[in-house]
Amino acid sequence: MMQYTFLKEIGGRAEQQDSVSIFTLEKQTFMVVADGMGGHLGGALASSTLLRIAEKNFLFHNKSIDNSPKEFFNKIIEETKETLRDKYYTKNIDPNTTVIFALIIKNTLHYAYIGDSRLYLFEKKKKLLFRTRDHSLPEMLFKNGQISEEEISTHPQQNVLTKSIGIDSLDIAEYGEIKLSPYKEYRILLASDGLWAMIKDEELYNELFSENSIEISAKKLLNVAKYRGGKNGDNISIAILSIEKKSLKLFYYFLAFLLIISLIFTLFSFNKESSSNDKNTTKTQKTKKIPATLSWETG
Repeated sequence: MMQYTFLKEIGGRAEQQDSVSIFTLEKQTFMVVADGMGGHLGGALASSTLLRIAEKNFLFHNKSIDNSPKEFFNKIIEETKETLRDKYYTKNIDPNTTVIFALIIKNTLHYAYIGDSRLYLFEKKKKLLFRTRDHSLPEMLFKNGQISEEEISTHPQQNVLTKSIGIDSLDIAEYGEIKLSPYKEYRILLASDGLWAMIKDEELYNELFSENSIEISAKKLLNVAKYRGGKNGDNISIAILSIEKKSLKLFYYFLAFLLIISLIFTLFSFNKESSSNDKNTTKTQKTKKIPATLSWETG
């Protein structure tokens, strides 16, 4: 069973440049978080344009997505670039956006991203299974061993990105897929840097697997990020998908059924064999030749 929710908050900024949503159709769930950049109007235009194109492609072309999720992601990115170029190239703005996609089909999580909006995959017993690695200067410094992972979120150049989606962008998305077990409990979290920069991974895990509903958890995490960011805090976006494990009761019932059938078959076979042996014994007794009585004549 799946449940989902998504929210966004303007934070300490004058303009909301994030866009976030979750779409579902048939047996597919599509999550999107886009964090716009590019000054006044530019970022908001870029992220909202991408979200609108993502929704259109998902709702009208979802039957072909199964064949190649990577092509589906690429189509959204390229169409976004073309739309931004056609509409805003001459308007003296520079619309850019990050994006993180998560597409769940059957028991597989497909993802793609450009920039520093993140995907987290938590599992109840093993905690953090996976998170995407940012396309940012601090992430590069971390990979080169110049800063620790904890310093990424507080680095003064945290907002300097190495990849984004824009009018002149040639950047290519990173892709991946992860198999999900139907018998494990997961939380998939998509977040802009306005959220993940303010809340530690362990705090995210603890709240997502708390007794709260995911709607309440989303509000709590958003409010914590807003409080910690203060008056200079960034826009905040959050999308959560809760995947509950399948009940094993039916599986156990099926095993018990098979065991009963096996026992019945064994008993039936045993009784049939015993009955056959009894018949064979009776038949032998009936057909057994009794020797003739010997007699001697005396003279």
